[in-house]
Amino acid sequence: MHCDFQDDPFGILPPLNQMHHSLPLRSIYPAVVDSEATYTNYTQKFQGTLDYICFTQNSLRGLAVSNTYSYEELSAETALPSPTQPSDHILTVGVFAYT
Repeated sequence: MHCDFQDDPFGILPPLNQMHHSLPLRSIYPAVVDSEATYTNYTQKFQGTLDYICFTQNSLRGLAVSNTYSYEELSAETALPSPTQPSDHILTVGVFAYT
């Protein structure tokens, strides 16, 4: 679990197992390339996916997504942000068509 959800000093976050909605959302990466982006955040304390582009398939179709980076590429940077990546979050882009 990401560290943002591990501490709630003001007691304002509902329990994660009680957070839900009824929207039929799908992430664009598995819809287009059959797997989620491995990394959208790469820091010393956390390496993984935090950012998602979600859509409803009843009105949109995912056509393309931006390339992702491999562990080898990101570990060469040590951590983000870096001289080549201006943010600790990696840019994610999705292209859609109306259905």
